[in-house]
Amino acid sequence: DLFNDFEMHFYRYVFPYYDTLYTLEKLSQNNYVLGVIANGKSKIKQFRLHSLGLGHVINYVSTSETVGFRKPHPKIFEDMINQLNVQPEEIMYVGDDALNDVAPARAMGMVSVWFKHDDAELEPLEEEVDFIITTSEELLSILPIHIKQGGDS
Repeated sequence: DLFNDFEMHFYRYVFPYYDTLYTLEKLSQNNYVLGVIANGKSKIKQFRLHSLGLGHVINYVSTSETVGFRKPHPKIFEDMINQLNVQPEEIMYVGDDALNDVAPARAMGMVSVWFKHDDAELEPLEEEVDFIITTSEELLSILPIHIKQGGDS
């Protein structure tokens, strides 16, 4: 009952970081394709993205439910590569879990970015991470971005 209540009222309890929507919209405006790799049920993940106001900038969601494998299994990362029809090195994977996100993405050949939180329990090894960020907006300084002139900057 508690879980169902949380899912029904998710939008009341969880909020994106202050710079998440801005960053994702800026990346989308610059023609970056954005995807989510998540353990869990697809319907719940889609609902959460919509509730957070992020659904319109996400191009593809790969979940353990649809793929049949949970992170850190390579199959869920392969699904994203296949769905986006790109090479692994063309993907920048941002994750906050050193063991389940950053290390397997790097092992797959993706550019790995660790989103470091103050309460991080485990840090990735030096060879498992390409970049470390503490805010979403820092991605804009890592990736080539062409700021549009006028009111869009």
